[in-house]
Amino acid sequence: MKFTSTSLVFLGMMTVFATTPQVNAQVVAPVVVAENNAIQLLNQGVKKADAGDFASAIADFTAAIQLNPRYSLAYYNRGLTYYDQGNYKAALEDYNQAIQINQNWGKITIFSAYLNRGNILDDMGDSKGAIADYNQGIKMQPRDSLIYYNRGLAYYNLGDKKSALADYTKAIKLNNWTDSGAYIAYLNRGNIYSEMDNTEAALADYTQAIRFKPDYALAYKNRGVLYLDMGEQQLGMQDLQKSAEFYQQQGNRKKYEQVLQILKETQK
Repeated sequence: MKFTSTSLVFLGMMTVFATTPQVNAQVVAPVVVAENNAIQLLNQGVKKADAGDFASAIADFTAAIQLNPRYSLAYYNRGLTYYDQGNYKAALEDYNQAIQINQNWGKITIFSAYLNRGNILDDMGDSKGAIADYNQGIKMQPRDSLIYYNRGLAYYNLGDKKSALADYTKAIKLNNWTDSGAYIAYLNRGNIYSEMDNTEAALADYTQAIRFKPDYALAYKNRGVLYLDMGEQQLGMQDLQKSAEFYQQQGNRKKYEQVLQILKETQK
């Protein structure tokens, strides 16, 4: 049974919405009033987006931009909302504006915009453009595990397994994840090792992924398939059965049935 790379996972790592502290202006000059109103609209839009009311959130971010056309954070948040809706083109345009203007970021930095724009470009098939943005982000924050992980995905999409492997290794070594564990990087690095016929390293990485996340159905599946390829049928069956159990517990019927099919084919 040939092990494929279709099990590679993409970590959803778009940076979360950012708010700006409310400002009680002591001066009532029109420019100050407009800026304060823009801040209020942005914070209002963030609350609506968090509640799932994306259309109203976009309207608020747009109104904030109309009051302050150089409000990078408003473009950033509107771009993130468009991304969540699957409107990558509009999201890309907003991140282009946010990065070009590069003003009024509040607590967010331009690093987050480069990271998110890189994600959008890679989703749109422009992995080279994504890598360029990740490179910019790494210059700003060279010890961020997540951006190395994402650049590794982009390199893999370009067929550059060597660079992808190096980036996953860097992400694992830094191990300073903000919203996820290193288990995903171990899984993806294990996939590459498997494709390179480095069975020992692949098994070690799948095992590490499972140690970090004991209910990681995908890691059990990949390790099980690899064991089968090695002729270790008993170990492979055990892992695949574990994978099926976890997929069933997690309510992933499609993946559960896929693993059951592999088990049936193995028993023939």
